[in-house]
Amino acid sequence: MAALLIAIALFDVKFHRIPNIAVALVVALDLLIGSSPANFSLLPILAPTSMLAWKYLKIGGGDIKLLGAILIFLIPHELLHGYIYNLLLCTTVLAAIYIIRCGTLKIAIPLAPAISGGYLLSILS
Repeated sequence: MAALLIAIALFDVKFHRIPNIAVALVVALDLLIGSSPANFSLLPILAPTSMLAWKYLKIGGGDIKLLGAILIFLIPHELLHGYIYNLLLCTTVLAAIYIIRCGTLKIAIPLAPAISGGYLLSILS
């Protein structure tokens, strides 16, 4: 799973998009492994929040789908708080890198590295 998430993050950095097939592979691989139960109880909160983030925060659809797949299928319920903390940490570091590199945040930032990095940090810690 780690290799797939790293590949998705690198693809997003290079092309600024996350293919639907990549998100489907994340879900299929988790269902095949059966490592954690699905958190379908998050759907009533996740669906409207995702729509608001897409519309008002201009977060890409691929980023939202990848985040949803990780929250619902990959993260065990007991690691959810740690994942959110690690996601915010990785997003802050990523934004700081883009501010230093480009001098502004008025550009599209690929969020897959932060989404994937938050997952990897949660699982490894």
